[in-house]
Amino acid sequence: MDRKTRIAELIAQKRAEAAVPIPDERIPFVSNGVQVGHLLRQDALFLVRRFRFFEIREDALLFSAQDSAQASRRLAAVSQIFKAERKVFAWRDELLPVVPMHDLGRACTLAAIERAMCRPFAFSTFAVHLNPFTEDGRLWVAQRSFKKAIGPGSGITVRRAWCL
Repeated sequence: MDRKTRIAELIAQKRAEAAVPIPDERIPFVSNGVQVGHLLRQDALFLVRRFRFFEIREDALLFSAQDSAQASRRLAAVSQIFKAERKVFAWRDELLPVVPMHDLGRACTLAAIERAMCRPFAFSTFAVHLNPFTEDGRLWVAQRSFKKAIGPGSGITVRRAWCL
C-alpha cells in the first residue's frame, strides 16, 4: 500500500472517530436557526434564566441576534457571566469566529467569542499544524505541550518520527 493510500485511510479513520453523537447531558446550541455547537443542559437553563435572547426547547437552546455584531456583544456578555461564575478557565482575551458546526471552511462567521468559551459550547476552532516529512519519508507528528492548561500532552503521542 502506498503512502497516499495510507494517509487517506488515516484521515478517514480520524474523521470517523470525530463524528460522535452529542451526549445526552448536552443540548444543541442554535444561533438564528443554525447549529453552532452544544452545551450542558444545566448551562442552557442557567442562560435562559439570565438572558432574554435565549429560548430553550426540548431539542435545542435557541439564541437570537439581529446581526453578527449584536451576536458578538451578546456572547461577550454571556462570556463575562461564565467567567465570573468560574464556568470557564484559561481565559486568553482572544476572539475566535463562531461558525456553523460543519462549516470547516469558515465560510460563514456568525459572531466572535472569547476562545475560552469554545470548549463549554463545543464551538469549532481552527488551527494550523505542520507535520513535515523527512528526506527518508518519515512523518514527524507533533504532541501538545505538557504545560498547556487544556489537554496537556494530548494528540498522537510520539517521541520520534512516525512512519506512514
